[in-house]
Amino acid sequence: MHLSNTKLDVRLLLLFMSILLMPSLVFVLLEASSLAVGMLFSSLLVLLLLFTSKGAFKVDTEFLFIFTVVLLVVTINCAVICFIYQDIKPLLSLVWFFVAFSAVIFGRYMLYLPFEKIHATLFYVIILLLLIGWVEVLVGMHWGGYGELEKSVFPFSEESHYALALSMVILPYVLTSKNFKTVFAFLLNILLLAILFPNLTMLVVFSLSCLMYVLRMRLAYLVLCATFLFTIGMVFFIFLLDYFPYFQSRLAFEDSNNLTTLVFLQGWMMAYTNLIETYGLGIGFQMLGTEATYFPDVTERIYVLTGKYFNTYDGGFLLAKIVAEFGILGVILVVFYLFSLVNMFFYTNRYFSSLKGNTIQDDFLRKRILMYGFFMGFSIEFFLRGYGYFSPGVFVVIAACYVAFLNKRRALV
Repeated sequence: MHLSNTKLDVRLLLLFMSILLMPSLVFVLLEASSLAVGMLFSSLLVLLLLFTSKGAFKVDTEFLFIFTVVLLVVTINCAVICFIYQDIKPLLSLVWFFVAFSAVIFGRYMLYLPFEKIHATLFYVIILLLLIGWVEVLVGMHWGGYGELEKSVFPFSEESHYALALSMVILPYVLTSKNFKTVFAFLLNILLLAILFPNLTMLVVFSLSCLMYVLRMRLAYLVLCATFLFTIGMVFFIFLLDYFPYFQSRLAFEDSNNLTTLVFLQGWMMAYTNLIETYGLGIGFQMLGTEATYFPDVTERIYVLTGKYFNTYDGGFLLAKIVAEFGILGVILVVFYLFSLVNMFFYTNRYFSSLKGNTIQDDFLRKRILMYGFFMGFSIEFFLRGYGYFSPGVFVVIAACYVAFLNKRRALV
């Protein structure tokens, strides 16, 4: 893929690297309990980098009204929770809205960038992230606080966090790229890293990236190609299960002593238990893992096996946390996200199928498809492996939703 220097937006490159890398770096170096502090630092840096950007801080009135109403409602909810449980954590967590506001400013900046600049910048972000992965495989960077972590990928505290960061940029890039050789090279690198680490989340990133590329085919060809890839993938995965015990252990659902399986099941059970026990109201914003939580039996099973609790504050993935804390409202949000994913999937396929040579011509629509890629990349964090509201993935998807909405409205004007 030929990329001229004029296409690269250096400020956008710095923004992406700050959002994806800084939270984990601060988390490890400061020995923080979550990524919240790192996301605050990252959000401040985003605002500083965009301070001189023309138009980035000109947020529309409609958004400010909705943002203020949501903030007011959540603040009242947090105040009630604090009064009932005598716990100030929900009120302190309201700083998330500062992070969300910074994400909107970031989205505002992308809104006025041409598609080519964003796409070219993603190319370099992916290159840098892949270099980070290969440095870990070939050399390793286990100094300072990273020396105490079993599976860190500097500056990420663990391999899954690295995979989540990669998913947020590789999926939109693959979805909109016209260069097969570049896409093939990226996917091959991701597959090799997934095997060499080894890491199941990375393997999921590879699989979804393949799906993104074939999504541009006509529906009949898409079904045939997806079936072929699924068949080849299953044969290859069976090979991995035979020769790589790691992948076999991650899928041992019949083994009640498998930690990964238990943590994943714990997330679903926490969502269901807290939804039912609170009669659909939920336990409240940022209350998962506190005394307000109804813990399932599997949580104690994990403690008996390991001597400590795992993922009780974040649920293991975002869906579990949202449903447990917001109840029926959380379920509605999950259904909305699923509906949006399906709608974006078919919209993207229809759009590419209507083009000759699979080439997107309109800048508005190209950027809209790119933002859909961010939204699809977020699905891994939402359904499989996440770490709460203070995450780079949540930051990027808020920005992407803002851009997609305003971009669609601008295209209709």
